[in-house]
Amino acid sequence: MNERIKELAEQAGFIPDAFLAKFAELIVRECADKIERDYKYERGEDTKWITAFGIACDLKQHFGVE
Repeated sequence: MNERIKELAEQAGFIPDAFLAKFAELIVRECADKIERDYKYERGEDTKWITAFGIACDLKQHFGVE
């Protein structure tokens, strides 16, 4: 699990474990995927898609989600 996710979990009063790691990964992946879907399919503009894709990739990388 990514160190930042561990820090956030500890701040929230959770003790990080395998369940929490998977749960956090799924949340981050869902956020990034939503950005990708919204810009790619609803707006259909290449510039916005590239920007959204970059944001989604940065978000996944920040939280250690591939």
